[in-house]
Amino acid sequence: MLKDRGNKKWTAMMLTEHVSDLRDWYESDFDVPEPDYDEVSLSSIADDLNIAYQAKSTVRIYYWSNKRQKYMRD
Repeated sequence: MLKDRGNKKWTAMMLTEHVSDLRDWYESDFDVPEPDYDEVSLSSIADDLNIAYQAKSTVRIYYWSNKRQKYMRD
């Protein structure tokens, strides 16, 4: 069986700039583009929220913040 040190043997060759660039690159994979809603879409969302409010339903609202998609549950 081959006993390999894996990534440990390569970390000595990595510069701090490379490590930070790799981290930034990894984080950018999770970026979500900001949604662009038109007036009809916003009206539809408002109608759906109004119906859920009147029915006292539980809703999950997704929103965009800092290149990430987050949600609230109420």
